[in-house]
Amino acid sequence: MGIESLSNLNHFQFIEEALKRFPQFTSSIKKVVDRALAVDDGELIDAKYRSLLSKERRALIKLCLNYRKESLKKILLKYGQADKKD
Repeated sequence: MGIESLSNLNHFQFIEEALKRFPQFTSSIKKVVDRALAVDDGELIDAKYRSLLSKERRALIKLCLNYRKESLKKILLKYGQADKKD
């Protein structure tokens, strides 16, 4: 997936560009992002993968999930789409 005239976008840049260029889809984009933000913060990682992944690896995955969540929140906030409770 890409946006015309921009190449090699990561998914954060893609969401931001989509919000900027296609404001008519803001509501749909927000629904998708909200679903991503509702994802488990690592409990599933501990519950399902405790025996497969080291404690350090699980901690790294949780850090990445948190970074993803915070980055998406910042993008929504920038375009006035963050929920008041966030």
